[in-house]
Amino acid sequence: MSTILSIDELLQRVGAQPEDGNVWFVLTLPFAHHGALAEDLGDVLEIFTESSVGKLSGHDGVLPLVASIASTDAASLILSGFEQWTMQDWRQLDALRSNLTVQRNAFLLLSEMATSIVLNYAPNLASWIGVRVYPFTYGTEFLTVEEQEDRLVGLRSWAGKTDDEIIALAESHQLSPEPEYGEWLVLLGRGDLIER
Repeated sequence: MSTILSIDELLQRVGAQPEDGNVWFVLTLPFAHHGALAEDLGDVLEIFTESSVGKLSGHDGVLPLVASIASTDAASLILSGFEQWTMQDWRQLDALRSNLTVQRNAFLLLSEMATSIVLNYAPNLASWIGVRVYPFTYGTEFLTVEEQEDRLVGLRSWAGKTDDEIIALAESHQLSPEPEYGEWLVLLGRGDLIER
């Protein structure tokens, strides 16, 4: 399980998923950062996916959350507010999974403990999530200009290619889907070329 250090890294993984699936991600980080991440991720996702993003909370319990998920037409969902949820709450949500099956991306913002409960006691949700569980280090997503250039130097060395070659390959749809190439395009300000 690799740690996600930035929203850009997460977008690379989102871009690699099927567009018409019910794809769930878990971002594991302390509850104190959930609100800020939900706002930042929502803003970036709307630009990246060119579609609406719903931010829903579990604060009011399982049934209100399920009703909110079922009634929204947002293309992506950011779900947070699970601080008070118990094992029974997650089991109840798991039992209501048929109400959650919609063709969109969903991002669960959870603590480490909540992630463990979901993976161990909500088997149906866990099967949807699969390997898409990412410890998230919030607050490091904006690289300095020097850090961006250092990373680009590393990517150029790794691939033995220039920035122009990578852009040309992406424009001709011949770029490998490896996450490093997606990161490279984002660092060049050409995230629009990432195949989705």
